[in-house]
Amino acid sequence: MRNRKPNRKIETDELISLNIYFLKARGCFVLGNYHLLQWQQPYTGENVKMVINTYTKDGQLWMLFSQGSAGVAVEYRVKLETTSCNFGGVRFWFQCPNYLSNHRCRRRVGVLYISRNILACRRCLNLTYHSQTFNHRFWLYPEVYRVLLGRRKRDLLKQIKRVLYAGKPTRIVRRVMVIQEKLLR
Repeated sequence: MRNRKPNRKIETDELISLNIYFLKARGCFVLGNYHLLQWQQPYTGENVKMVINTYTKDGQLWMLFSQGSAGVAVEYRVKLETTSCNFGGVRFWFQCPNYLSNHRCRRRVGVLYISRNILACRRCLNLTYHSQTFNHRFWLYPEVYRVLLGRRKRDLLKQIKRVLYAGKPTRIVRRVMVIQEKLLR
């Protein structure tokens, strides 16, 4: 029998994220230009390719994200908001495009996440940060934490029946990869 929590919340590190600062650093806020971005998710190792277009509609600033995987193209339209900074300039924000019980969330956020082809903020997707689920008593005893992580990794390695499914790593293999990365820190 597996030792797993069925009601475990998904952590933000496990999903594809769109960070406003990442996009701004790559010049994606130039109106009318298309940008092809490609990156690898740090924890899942998933390769992400996305076409980004910034445009105005009815005097409002919008971004169009197009992602294609397994022959299916998915488009996300997100409204951008700006706030003025104290020493001049503007700061960009996403407006959460998710619908909650027949009304839009419309939270102003810096990061949006993609889960099951839904683009939304952390609150709408009910996500947690790793630090919220991390047992803080191990901060004092990092050696004990490493030993426990090593045991967890060994137990997961015994459970692996298949490494890849449909060309992607299985859930257990992804968990082993996350633990391996934590051990290397």
